Amino acid sequence: MSDSSLPPNPSVPVPSQGEIDASCRLPLLALFSGAALWLLIAAVATLLASMSFHKPDMFADKMWLSYGRIMPFAKTAFLYGFCLPAGYGLALWLAARLGRTTLAGGIAASLAAKLWHLGVFIGAFAILCGASTGYEGFEIPQYAALMLFVASLLLGFVGLTTIHNRTAKELYPSLWFIIAGLFWFPWILSTVMLTLGVSPVRGVAQVAVQTWYLNNLQFVTLGLFGLGGAFYFLPKLSGKNLHSKYLALFAFFTLIGFGSWVGIQPGTPLPAWMSALSSIAAVFSVVTAVAVMDNLRRSCCWKAPESEAKFLSISVTFFGLALLAGAVGVLPGISYRVGLTLFQAGQTQLLVAGFFGMVALGGIYHVLPKVADIKWPFAGFVRAHFWLATLGVLLIAGAYVLGGWQQGGKINQPTIAFVDVAKSNLMPIRMASMGELLWVLGSLLFAVNVFAVVYQCVRSCVKPFATEVTTIPAAEVKA
Repeated sequence: MSDSSLPPNPSVPVPSQGEIDASCRLPLLALFSGAALWLLIAAVATLLASMSFHKPDMFADKMWLSYGRIMPFAKTAFLYGFCLPAGYGLALWLAARLGRTTLAGGIAASLAAKLWHLGVFIGAFAILCGASTGYEGFEIPQYAALMLFVASLLLGFVGLTTIHNRTAKELYPSLWFIIAGLFWFPWILSTVMLTLGVSPVRGVAQVAVQTWYLNNLQFVTLGLFGLGGAFYFLPKLSGKNLHSKYLALFAFFTLIGFGSWVGIQPGTPLPAWMSALSSIAAVFSVVTAVAVMDNLRRSCCWKAPESEAKFLSISVTFFGLALLAGAVGVLPGISYRVGLTLFQAGQTQLLVAGFFGMVALGGIYHVLPKVADIKWPFAGFVRAHFWLATLGVLLIAGAYVLGGWQQGGKINQPTIAFVDVAKSNLMPIRMASMGELLWVLGSLLFAVNVFAVVYQCVRSCVKPFATEVTTIPAAEVKA
């Protein structure tokens, strides 16, 4: 599939792809460079947090490196610092490219990107200082969350205005997911800010709100941005058209319809009907994975030569595995074994890092050189990053899923002491730490590549201006 295959509106002039990419340059450079930095920070922080299991006294005299602070910091840096800025950046570029129009409000988007990263910095620093809210997925304080909310409104307004100004009459399926994602995150963020911050609900209702928000952030919001990117990039890099728009539409509605109910595990201290309904939704969400995988299988060449295509190809597999693990984990009998174990952490790793992380990395590797008009300075780093990231996700997720199954079997044996159960977790955690080390190395290669592109782009923009300023006119030389 090519962008030019979309039918244009003859009454509106169509800008060239170079003009479209140039209009996205400033906001995307800000979003992607910040995302690369936060990805590296999150990877290092996660590795440091895992060290607490191997040597508990390592950070005993450093309060800000204790597990209760460094792990929420790492999750915040990854979700809010890398995932969402990468998702918004790809969404803005796709809105302009698929709409065949320049980005509307590039300056506003650039300011929003700066405000976003400032909000993440303030919120993450507050967590290290002990000002965490204590709600998983929403540890950032209220004042930092407010900055992210304002930034998301600005980025959403720019994206929706760009789609409204499109010159292509057809609304490509990726834009369905993008439009929903631009609405979804401000909605869930404002809801959790009100119900857990401004006017907190009481008792176990806080558990319901926190679980609802975390699931809608990791599964629905990132799922909308991720699938929107996958439905565009994979067919395009394969040189084919999307097989079925109806299957894409089916995946869109099932993701929204079932995805927002998933996340409440059996045994959670909530009314039984909530966990039962959530379990049913988790099982039915598998049809979303089936629709996505079948549609993309018929639309793509899985042996595409581009390195970024490998990130996107493996992401679809991780998406299916994540939803399958989530459905299996809530089945009667199995949920009794894997509940409150490492199993859920493995499923989250497959979904967030394996699916969306790979889509975001592959999308950035494809988009950033076009926007900056500069090739990757270290092309070999892209291939190395793919293998490091893939092996890292497999090690982390595999160790947690298998370790959680083993852990659940021992927890349910009253003859086994809990201390022995905890000791048996060390081997899966060691394997996961090896995966986290691979993820750190891959993130370092990614950050070096991204900042090299940003440096060359800034230098190419500043150099003509500096030459003009420092050049002495010929008339003055003669005088």
